[in-house]
Amino acid sequence: MSEINYWAVAVAGVAGFLAAFAYYGVLGGRLAAAGGAATADSPPAWIPLFELVKHLVLAIVLAGL
Repeated sequence: MSEINYWAVAVAGVAGFLAAFAYYGVLGGRLAAAGGAATADSPPAWIPLFELVKHLVLAIVLAGL
């Protein structure tokens, strides 16, 4: 089994988070309007933290394959 480079995993997780943040920041309102959903004022404060952790876990899993 190979060693996992945790710095690369952290960079990949944060890069994925920032890419998703930019994507939904630009297109989030349009996607919600096209789907007929009501747009909220702003998400709760814990959601971005949860999303960052989710991206880090995904990067760790993919690095271990």
